[in-house]
Amino acid sequence: MDFASAQLTIEHVLPQSAGAEWMRRLHQDAAVEETAENLHVQLRHTLGNLPLTSVNSELSNRPFERKQDLLKSSHLEMNRRIAATGRWGAQEILARPDDLAERAATLWPAPLRGIGRAERSRD
Repeated sequence: MDFASAQLTIEHVLPQSAGAEWMRRLHQDAAVEETAENLHVQLRHTLGNLPLTSVNSELSNRPFERKQDLLKSSHLEMNRRIAATGRWGAQEILARPDDLAERAATLWPAPLRGIGRAERSRD
């Protein structure tokens, strides 16, 4: 992907202004003493709910099924993983940061054992 020309923005899969359909889904996920509204406030701006996309205006407040269709054709693997998810609710949003961290740790492993500490410099 050419990131310089991609014009990526941050999308909220669970919309910032969730409509009735989204709130029904959150109501199903809410704990006994929790409301869908509180769950929405808790989840909407979390890393798990925020993919990068170049089709933000097309995704908007649409239902998850429509967002899935658009994310399937994404050139970003992390978006295709969201599209492959059967539903998008609290459990999926809370699990995504762990998946991203695991993938990051695989791509960028910790320093090798036995290698001394680098001296502090501007390099």
